Amino acid sequence: TLYRLSLTSATMAVPALIFLAMNLLSFVALRRISASAFTLIQQSKIVFTAVLSRLLLNKALSMARWRALLTLLFAVLIICNQTGPSAGACAESSKEAAAQAFGLEQARTYAVGVAAVATEAALSGLSNVYFEKVLKSTTLSLWERNVQLAAYSLLIYVPMAYGAPPFSLLRGWS
Repeated sequence: TLYRLSLTSATMAVPALIFLAMNLLSFVALRRISASAFTLIQQSKIVFTAVLSRLLLNKALSMARWRALLTLLFAVLIICNQTGPSAGACAESSKEAAAQAFGLEQARTYAVGVAAVATEAALSGLSNVYFEKVLKSTTLSLWERNVQLAAYSLLIYVPMAYGAPPFSLLRGWS
């Protein structure tokens, strides 16, 4: 059984690498936006999962579900727009110009954070749909695929943890 699992495990490297990218994007996003904005934008992964399920798995959704997904997406967009930094009006003095430049830099930083978490949400949807497609196309059980995914995750994360300086692995997180 272990030999069979090792022969069929290559497909599980894809979600393991997607999870690595998602974790790295989380750090990028959380350095630039608030945790509440991150959590709200992260909810768009439901929309990405639905769209990718339609495109890759040919799953049909009712019009009521599509309306609910669009409502969720618009809510996320509205909240993003309201929680982001606002750029000031035209600057008349050097002090106002500096404040405006600082505001533009804050807006850029916020945009990078939003883009990072939106990309993470899209990758989350992709990993979910890919995993479902793999499960439906094989005779291996969910448990066996999870073992394969865990093995690839260990291959990725253990060397990263080992290479981190002592006591700094979780520094700054509570």
